[in-house]
Amino acid sequence: MTNESDRPTNADEVLTTREAADLLKVNPVVLARWANEGRIPAARLGSRRWRFLRNELIEWLLERGAGRRKRASKASSASRKRSKSAAN
Repeated sequence: MTNESDRPTNADEVLTTREAADLLKVNPVVLARWANEGRIPAARLGSRRWRFLRNELIEWLLERGAGRRKRASKASSASRKRSKSAAN
């Protein structure tokens, strides 16, 4: 009998390259290149196939998104300062 806690959750789901690419909204070829370059968490399956854990991809995406928001907010802050000084 399988214990309820032994079942994998949705976050533990193993994704193919196409499924992971769909999740991240990127081309599967780009995702495979990122995996080959070690830029994204992935596990090689055989010589050409990759597998991805959903929770690791979401965590990776959130980490990257947080960095971009910080840079974007700094850029918009600088833009507001320039607009104010140009108006004066």
